[in-house]
Amino acid sequence: MILALLSDYNGGEMKIAESDISIKFAKDEQFWDVEAFWRNTIKVGYARCEQQGDRLVISDLKVEDECSIPWPFGNGFLVILGFAFRKVNFRGRGIGSKLLTRILSEATTTGMREVWGSVTQSDIAKTPGLLQWYEQMGFVVSEPHACISTAIKKITKKISNKTQP
Repeated sequence: MILALLSDYNGGEMKIAESDISIKFAKDEQFWDVEAFWRNTIKVGYARCEQQGDRLVISDLKVEDECSIPWPFGNGFLVILGFAFRKVNFRGRGIGSKLLTRILSEATTTGMREVWGSVTQSDIAKTPGLLQWYEQMGFVVSEPHACISTAIKKITKKISNKTQP
């Protein structure tokens, strides 16, 4: 049994059901926070946005690549052995898409005209398919504004609000 636990701890892939992830949304007059939680307890991703009139800026969007979660069994015994928690990569499991979908849904409901953000070289280095992912989510990738010195690309999505004339 211990060998099975150790082999899972050292790189076994943990299955995460879609129902294990919940998305929570909060906003004030200017800032939006969207957070993803594993089993409603451990934050595994987040997005921070800033509302600027009828435009929404995605300031940051991240899904954790190393998150400590408890083993589903034997916690007392595992604490003694020093294996109470295991590192799990939550990236590549659709959590970023859930966060972005919630942002776009709230932007539409709120009457935003556009959602945009910038992508840096370090974003691309960490997530090589990031620009393609944004395109799949309906964003247009373009050259950034000169005022955003760290950006190498700008992402933009126009929002169609059917309730507007």
